[in-house]
Amino acid sequence: MSKVVKLKNGITLKLEIRPFASGGEGALYKIIEPSSYKMQVAKIYAPEKRTKERENKTRFLAENPPQLQINAGHHSVIWINQLIYENECFCGFTMPLAVGEKLELLCHNKLPKMLNSDWDKFDFINPKSIELRLKLCFNIAVAVFHIHKLNNYILIDMKPENIIVQPNGLISIIDIDSLAVVKNNKTIFTAPVATPEYTPPEYYKGLRPDRDEVSDSWDRFSMAVIFYRLLCGIHPFTGSCKSHFEACVGLVDMIKNGLFPNGNKRSYFKIIPPPHDNFNKLNSDVQGLFKKCFDNGFSNPDIRPSADEWCRCLSPDQIISLNRPLPSIKVTFPHYTFSKTISYNPSTRIDVPSVIYVNPQKPKGIRVLLNGILGKSEKQEFIELIIQKEIALKEKENKFVQFEEELKHILGNYIKSQESILSIEKSRITELKKKYNSGIDAYDKIAKDLLFQETNEMKGALHTYTSSISQIEEKVRQLYSLLLAKKFEVYEIKRSSIQNEIDKVESLENAEIRNLQNNPTKLSRFTIERATIHNFGINTKKSLAQAGIYSAADFTDINSDGYFKSRSGNWIKINGIGWSKANDLFQWRKTVEAAENLSILKNVKQSYSNRYTELNNLLTDLTSKFEIEIKPFKEDYEKQRMKNEGLKIKCKELYDNSLIQIKLKYNKYHEDLSSKAKKYVEDSIASMFISISNETEKLLNDNFALHISKFGQKIKDIHSFTNDFKNDIAILSPLQNLLIVSS
Repeated sequence: MSKVVKLKNGITLKLEIRPFASGGEGALYKIIEPSSYKMQVAKIYAPEKRTKERENKTRFLAENPPQLQINAGHHSVIWINQLIYENECFCGFTMPLAVGEKLELLCHNKLPKMLNSDWDKFDFINPKSIELRLKLCFNIAVAVFHIHKLNNYILIDMKPENIIVQPNGLISIIDIDSLAVVKNNKTIFTAPVATPEYTPPEYYKGLRPDRDEVSDSWDRFSMAVIFYRLLCGIHPFTGSCKSHFEACVGLVDMIKNGLFPNGNKRSYFKIIPPPHDNFNKLNSDVQGLFKKCFDNGFSNPDIRPSADEWCRCLSPDQIISLNRPLPSIKVTFPHYTFSKTISYNPSTRIDVPSVIYVNPQKPKGIRVLLNGILGKSEKQEFIELIIQKEIALKEKENKFVQFEEELKHILGNYIKSQESILSIEKSRITELKKKYNSGIDAYDKIAKDLLFQETNEMKGALHTYTSSISQIEEKVRQLYSLLLAKKFEVYEIKRSSIQNEIDKVESLENAEIRNLQNNPTKLSRFTIERATIHNFGINTKKSLAQAGIYSAADFTDINSDGYFKSRSGNWIKINGIGWSKANDLFQWRKTVEAAENLSILKNVKQSYSNRYTELNNLLTDLTSKFEIEIKPFKEDYEKQRMKNEGLKIKCKELYDNSLIQIKLKYNKYHEDLSSKAKKYVEDSIASMFISISNETEKLLNDNFALHISKFGQKIKDIHSFTNDFKNDIAILSPLQNLLIVSS
């Protein structure tokens, strides 16, 4: 059984029925057919994740890949290849197969036991481990550099779990479909997630990649955290603090407050875990990049080391190290003081004149009927007049509620207009900062190109220098070969021949000594019968003779029971001889054997003495004659060698001078570039600051004047209306009093 899907071009892919890995978004399947896709895998999204936005984002990634080198089928970034469709609906994509382990396994102080011996070289106890780990960092930085180079992508969720590593040092960045996509400095596809331990401080100040514009300074922080864990075996913000930071107990709090134990805030730490000591094993350049990220980059994200800076610092082929600060480090976006609100909060409460209503009632019943026949009475008409005036007055009184609402509406419009003006100001500054970043990026690009050119010129000078030195050294070798090599070779052959003869004589001498000293019969002439041994009488000697022991050659050892070991290796007991007498006999044997061995050694050496003397004399004569013969040639060679050493010194001087000239030339280029960048900020940005500030201030003042005028006019209208209202009250009151009296 297999799962069948299709590519956009119509090619059918057969997948294994079960995934080999799965997660919250979907699952990974191995591709069975066609065979040309077997080194790729398919990621199939869960049905609820197959949105139109995801399809568009995946298509953009497939159509806009970074320029990545593929070595022997290895991919440093597992990028999206082609989109996959099921029943003509988007469902996933193909990508290269990543082989290895997650980098997280190397980010601790000790290697996990699950790793086999191929990984032992990365163990911190291995003297070469730091060097190998630095190479891993370099490989990661190269991959990130190529991603950032397009200015389209920010990884956002960069962490060790999203990097696959092999024992040979090859790495692969995975989970690419979760990155953020940027076009023309605007995010067109957001990143859905970020892992807190690898997010920069600005995240904790409210910056959110799923809604806000973010830059690659986000990834620069994450990358430095990964490198620190890889090189030190601990998260860079781990430790316990004192004073007003003692409440910071987790990584989130530590990152939020920039508490890096190997940085400027070290004095705030109460406990610094031992793995942080690995920081001191790193060279000063690497330490400097970490401090630049975690210390200086805490409040100024733009100066965090880029992937390019890490590459130049960590490059294993690095010959020349150039540390020229980019224009973006020398100049910063000026501080802008945003306009303040103009406070305007007048009271909207209206003092409504007090009104007393008598609310007279119209006549009812028969009186109304009679009025209709006979006509209204004078009193009835008077009552209706008061009723009409009270109704009109009540309607006017309701108008005051409307007036309050109108005043509030004017104030509301004022506040909204002011907020809009201030919001536009912020937007303009944000856009200006984007323009600034774009402009500074252009200057940075020129600076990087200059850095590349300077490095190449220095490498060219180094190549010229090393080539010249090589030629000089080759001349010295040729001179040695011409003047001395053959003569030393002939001498060495003759000397070796004599030495070989000496070695042969020594070998024969040693062999003869060994043979004579190891001869089992060498002690046969030392008979027990003629030996003088303490407490050995005739009977004892007879007992030994009866057992076949006549001389020192007939036994080799004794034991604690007085047994004798015969020459044939058998242990025998001799009547009348205990351990004491046996030991006396054995000590006698050892004495005569030592004397015999010494005699053999002396005699043999004496026999070879003349031959040694003859050969050593030949060797001495040969050496003496050779020293006399070779002396003038050695002197001639030494003169020529010293002359060439002088040439090497001159080459070094020329090389050093070339480096100085190159440096001076590029100093001028970089100074001019920095001046242009500074002028760009001072002229363009500063003038725009003034313009935006003045325009905003004018809009705020105009808005204030407009609404204070509207509010004032409305107050005038209300006053006029209130006066009319009071007049109406003044007219009505006497009538009401007259009605009350008449009643």
